[in-house]
Amino acid sequence: MGRDSSSDRAVHLGLELPEEIHGRLVDGWHMVAEKVDSQTSFTSRNGLDHTRRFPELVKALADLDASSIVLDGEVAIFDRQLISRFEWLRTRPKHEVMTPPMYMVFDLLELDGMAAGWPPPRALPT
Repeated sequence: MGRDSSSDRAVHLGLELPEEIHGRLVDGWHMVAEKVDSQTSFTSRNGLDHTRRFPELVKALADLDASSIVLDGEVAIFDRQLISRFEWLRTRPKHEVMTPPMYMVFDLLELDGMAAGWPPPRALPT
């Protein structure tokens, strides 16, 4: 079973979100970010470790107040008009205004050993 998109979730909840919130595409690298105690990693969907490539993102992940966390998202760099530039992830131009690499989180998969996801687990009857 596939994961619902944010727009599918909004419809399920009876919400109407503007395109700016759920329809904007990010042209970046799909990565799973994981922190377990003091170990952090950024891994691509084909299993390549990109942890050393993004030290500023690793530090931000390490600074989160959780003993363990697994996030699904996209690493991207944006130009002066805030358009994501896929090619700049490999080679950053020297004379262009750009953001540092940014990690856009799509899903919280696990937090402190507890699986997360959509829909949230139903409470068991007592």
